[in-house]
Amino acid sequence: MNQGIRERERLQIGMMVFVCVGLGMLAWLRPSRTPLAPPRIPAAQAEPWMADGLPGVGAKTREHVATVLRSGNIEQIPHRAQEAARQMFVLP
Repeated sequence: MNQGIRERERLQIGMMVFVCVGLGMLAWLRPSRTPLAPPRIPAAQAEPWMADGLPGVGAKTREHVATVLRSGNIEQIPHRAQEAARQMFVLP
């Protein structure tokens, strides 16, 4: 009789482990959400520290680039920074 109880307990434990492993695999394999893109900033609100983050813009040119971004003349900033500026700022 004790032998039958032990067999049943082993079977129950084995099934619980199987279910836990199965649920873990489902959680691991499920598709993850794609991260949302940050909102774009109106170009009129461009600050020098924001312009400093653009490629090709440094400490010497960030004030000028921020002014140009606020005016909306994106063609006047370095070519490397233009595409990034289009992605970051809402231009008029």
